[in-house]
Amino acid sequence: MKLSTVRTYSNLAACTLDLSSSSYRDSSQIVLRDTNSDDKLELEGITNAVLRGAVLSYVSYMQYRKDDASAREFIQKLSDELAKDQEKAS
Repeated sequence: MKLSTVRTYSNLAACTLDLSSSSYRDSSQIVLRDTNSDDKLELEGITNAVLRGAVLSYVSYMQYRKDDASAREFIQKLSDELAKDQEKAS
């Protein structure tokens, strides 16, 4: 990483966050887009393993929030989607 400055973005209620990875090379991308202004922040050149690790870490963290109804709902929805994908792959 060549940038040592920390930048904090706030008031991101009206935004989208897209995660994507290439199946042809070891490269992933994160795009944060402000839906009001269409400004965006792109993070490119992330390895697929780093992106997957971040997703797994987030899911693991959410499982500890058992008192949070929205966290439980997210984990259940994720589980259902993974089960559907496994059925399609079989």
